[in-house]
Amino acid sequence: MSFYPSYTQPLPVLSRLSYILLGFSGLLSITCDGVLLAAFIKFMYSTKVRLEDNVDLHFMIVAKHGIIAIGFAFLSLVFFGLGVIIGLDAFSLEVTWNVSYLFLVLVLVVLIGMKIGIRQMKLKQKAVNSAKKGVSSTPPRILAA
Repeated sequence: MSFYPSYTQPLPVLSRLSYILLGFSGLLSITCDGVLLAAFIKFMYSTKVRLEDNVDLHFMIVAKHGIIAIGFAFLSLVFFGLGVIIGLDAFSLEVTWNVSYLFLVLVLVVLIGMKIGIRQMKLKQKAVNSAKKGVSSTPPRILAA
């Protein structure tokens, strides 16, 4: 007798119901994230004073990575739902859920990429600002007499 369910046995009804409720909570979470992202993008474009003004590039990085992360989160939910709907046995459920978890890992990778992108932009802006001021990033050398 194994701890894991047999790959040929159908899932119990209560297990399927708990998975449906878990998927519904994931849908609510992604909907909330999507609404907040849409509000952020609308705010980002409202910060433009004139049509010629550019949007702050930090906001653009956050918005671009946020859209990609929401897309991966939605795909994760789709595969989770597929596992519940067509997961007639434990094997198909396991396969679809592993794909779902892969998309969640991709969400993490995208958000880490966003942090790296923002950091690189700050370093570039710092270098440009110091070059405009004529300040060198290296300390001056004192020559011995």
